[in-house]
Amino acid sequence: MFVDNACDMVTIDSVVTPIKPFKMDPEVKANWLKALRSGEYEQGRSLLYNAVDGKYCCLGVLAKINNMMMTTPGDGLVDDRQLSVGYKPFDEMLGDQRMTEELWHRNDGYWKNAHESIKIHTFLEIADFIETNL
Repeated sequence: MFVDNACDMVTIDSVVTPIKPFKMDPEVKANWLKALRSGEYEQGRSLLYNAVDGKYCCLGVLAKINNMMMTTPGDGLVDDRQLSVGYKPFDEMLGDQRMTEELWHRNDGYWKNAHESIKIHTFLEIADFIETNL
């Protein structure tokens, strides 16, 4: 996905679509960028937080610094009644489900098709992307 902020368009799998601009609370964004760049969090894959190795994905860092409760296996969020809410709170914080998915894919990498993949990005690279696109 590529976001062109100048014309509020997003390209996903070669399809250009108009979108509302991705925006998030500036204070939350600043704290998230600081955390991702701090070196305090070790980057992991596949889970928001892996209690076995103590690693986080970029969205897990966002959850941690905002005191969001994660499921015991670390694969989603729960509400105050301990009911699973998946990634929906991230969609609301980031303005759109597509941005949540984009950040997840940048953290974990994935194969778009047999010939093209999205590389795994470091927390520093992800922070730069967030700073530019949110």
